[in-house]
Amino acid sequence: MKHIISKLAAAALLLPGIAGWGAEPFRLGACFHFGSSASGDVEANLNLFEQAGLNAGRDERSWRFVEWEKGELRYFRNGHIERMISRLHGRGGCYINILCYAHPAYCGGERIPKTPEAIEGFCRYAEFVAGETKGKAAFQQVWNEWDAHPGTDTLESHRDYVKLLAAVVPRIRAADPSVKIMSTSATMDYKLENLLKAGVLEHVDALSLHPYVSWRGRGRDTVESWYGLMQRMDRTIRKYNRGKPFPVYITEIGWPAAITANGFTEETQAVYAAQLLCSVRTLPFVKGLLWYDFQDDHVRPGEAEANFGLIRADATPKPAYYVFADLSELVRDGEFVRRIETGDQKVWILHYRLNGDDVYAMWNYHPDRNTQIVLRNEAETRAPVSVRHAGRPAVTMEWGRRDWLRQKPRQADELAFTLRDMPLLLRGDLSRVRLVRIETVPFPRELPINKQP
Repeated sequence: MKHIISKLAAAALLLPGIAGWGAEPFRLGACFHFGSSASGDVEANLNLFEQAGLNAGRDERSWRFVEWEKGELRYFRNGHIERMISRLHGRGGCYINILCYAHPAYCGGERIPKTPEAIEGFCRYAEFVAGETKGKAAFQQVWNEWDAHPGTDTLESHRDYVKLLAAVVPRIRAADPSVKIMSTSATMDYKLENLLKAGVLEHVDALSLHPYVSWRGRGRDTVESWYGLMQRMDRTIRKYNRGKPFPVYITEIGWPAAITANGFTEETQAVYAAQLLCSVRTLPFVKGLLWYDFQDDHVRPGEAEANFGLIRADATPKPAYYVFADLSELVRDGEFVRRIETGDQKVWILHYRLNGDDVYAMWNYHPDRNTQIVLRNEAETRAPVSVRHAGRPAVTMEWGRRDWLRQKPRQADELAFTLRDMPLLLRGDLSRVRLVRIETVPFPRELPINKQP
């Protein structure tokens, strides 16, 4: 772990890439719960957050925690969320504030504000929060998962949302002219389509998506499945935006490391985090990604919701945290160049450029086989390359290999690698490197059920 630890220490002194962000850097971060439950040690969370090189955070100021009594707008100032916002803003980061959830004094049993009085009450609350976070919040997100409850996923319900949006957006912009407006978070493709049909694009600067697949069941709960969902959502957006893309932020995505029917091991959580990070920049309409969430909500192994975090409730880093720390610079600052054709849709080789180097991120989605690739370097002078699995220390390798299994002579210009599910990162001068062979090798990743420990 020396490579990762030393990198984290350096990041603590100067977050790589933050000082030199362009006008619209890619936003990579995680969600917090300081604004609602006030859970967690703020300083411990932010220290680890910064060391991982993350530049975006998201939290909420729920209506009922601002308007404590009807007509009385004030913050419960425990200082947790204020410290997070100020510290993130002070380091050049992006804070996304959520304006959300019904207020019993206005909405009664309704989950959403629908009456003129409720809409006006929500507008007063929203402009108050926008004024309090002026200059520090990059986005005000109007609602979180409007479509999450029975009856709220219809076109009619989304028209109610756009009606609320039309009323509140001018009030927010008046309170903070520099802030951008983000839509509620669509959780599925058909719900996104209803949101778009209702006219959301007329009022927002960016769309928010929560494209979770962890609950979909075996075989459909993978990053490969997530990627297909994102492609479908992009097509849906273009359908309602005259064929053009629209800025999207994935403000929640993750896999819970929990002992549940839809839970995953910590190792699988880390693998999926790595595949997600390596592939998200191939979707140019996605401008940011925030993992849900940074810290576990509790110590309850049988509860999925409590175990999405990159760190435990006591701030112990999980394997997925080290993946984020390792890949954050590539995701934030790297330039995606191309996907290299392998002849197999489940074998991915992505070419990036980072700080003058080429980087290949390589893995396969096959659950029961390895993929061996052979790369050939046609340069006259072949510099050594750095090789590592995501979240692991790097090693240096010289060009040249002997295929002793086939009793072949040594090839001075080749390297071979075995790809499995955890992305392998190859870094160096790869300008004259090409893929010359790919071979499938049956190799199960799990023991048969009757041999499980």
